[in-house]
Amino acid sequence: MKKTLLIFLGIVLAVESATAHWIPPITAQRDFAILRAKKDLARQKLDAELLIMGDSSGGLGIDPLRLSRETGLKTVSLSLLAPCNSTAHLLLLKDYLKNNPKPRAVLLMNALDIWWRDVWMTEPWPPGTSLTFQMDVMTRLFGFDFWKALLGYKRRHPEAPVPFNRLFHAFLPSQNYSADLRAGLEKNGTFWRESARRRTQYKNQWRQLLENQGDYRHYLYADALASAKAHDEQSITADGREDREWMRRRSFKVSPFSRDSLEQFLRFTAKEGIEVWVAFPPLWDVFKNDPQTQKFLADHNLFLKSLGKNDVHVRVITEDFYWAKTAELLNSVEHLTVEMQKRFTDQLAQKINSLPK
Repeated sequence: MKKTLLIFLGIVLAVESATAHWIPPITAQRDFAILRAKKDLARQKLDAELLIMGDSSGGLGIDPLRLSRETGLKTVSLSLLAPCNSTAHLLLLKDYLKNNPKPRAVLLMNALDIWWRDVWMTEPWPPGTSLTFQMDVMTRLFGFDFWKALLGYKRRHPEAPVPFNRLFHAFLPSQNYSADLRAGLEKNGTFWRESARRRTQYKNQWRQLLENQGDYRHYLYADALASAKAHDEQSITADGREDREWMRRRSFKVSPFSRDSLEQFLRFTAKEGIEVWVAFPPLWDVFKNDPQTQKFLADHNLFLKSLGKNDVHVRVITEDFYWAKTAELLNSVEHLTVEMQKRFTDQLAQKINSLPK
């Protein structure tokens, strides 16, 4: 009986492992392909002096190749996407350090709404997303490492609601990709051709990611022209309307999970002797003088600036948001066009060059 059970569990583990390895590149889940590629990138021999970490505000806002040239510090972007907070950044940094020497610093930049997200969200953000979106994504990306991080969080905060039953669903790749597989198989003859095309595309995108030192803009837009065409004032306005309403109805806060995640990240970097440089993200300039958002944004700014006062290895290198005009944005209130990415990167380079060595 025991032998049969072990064989059964072994088959399940083999199937799930194969699914996790082969399926993501050929599914339509583009965002997760970016996250998986960044995790793979962190395990390469990169020898970076500066790592960019955070969400898509930095992933699309900072050009690591340009920042390398302007500062003389080899820079690699390990920026993820909004569902991933400082727990993900810490796990990614630990992966990086397994094959690389310590960088001089980590440049940390997140959109303002990342701090509100909790491991279990009673109100989803953005509207309409899964309540446990952050937990599901990080479970799929980091597996048992994220489980251990959550257990540590639960030990430090016994009162915190952590729905561990969600972990089992999110952890099984066959559950995550079953819908994609079913949709593909229903096409019969086209499934294998499409799978081959997507796998080739994944390999090409991965090669570009390595060549561009982690800049993942090409995952979203084929080239600079496609990026320019992606500028959509209507989408920016709609995104801004949602953000304004969200900020108007709430005061700025840092969720317990986000606060604990940041504390663990800062504790680890301090122990390892890695500086943390905090930068404000880009933001639509319509919010700059909007009375409905001023209190929220002011409290956010105070929170970020407090990080440099509480930890000696943390420097807040910018004083305010990079206020971007509508023409400088793509399709949201914090994603910059290619041209504005260059300008923003140059401004950050000037700040970094002025820091004491």
